[in-house]
Amino acid sequence: MTIELDPDDPLYDVGRPAKATARIPRSREAYVKTPLSALARRSNDDIFPQLTRLCFYLQLRSREGQLPVALTNDAMLDFGISRRQKYRLLRRLEKDGWVTIDQTLGHHPVVTIILPWW
Repeated sequence: MTIELDPDDPLYDVGRPAKATARIPRSREAYVKTPLSALARRSNDDIFPQLTRLCFYLQLRSREGQLPVALTNDAMLDFGISRRQKYRLLRRLEKDGWVTIDQTLGHHPVVTIILPWW
């Protein structure tokens, strides 16, 4: 028994890998890796202030600026950032020109990093 596939079928391309996005060029600068558990640990609040934790989270979730990030309250609470603090920090990042924010009433803000951050 042979199954023939119709190229006009909308499910024809399902299962094919998506085209890869352009990679960000590697930096020659030295950097330090930090585990997310260290950012979420409240005993490190003086080492990693809220703005730093938010920036690290955005870099990770956006794949270093390649994707927009829907910023949920639950995700921020894991990093010790309340809903009000999240909005205050996002307004600051937007005002300083680091991110753009797409906010629709009743939905989480979608944050896009404006590169480069370094």
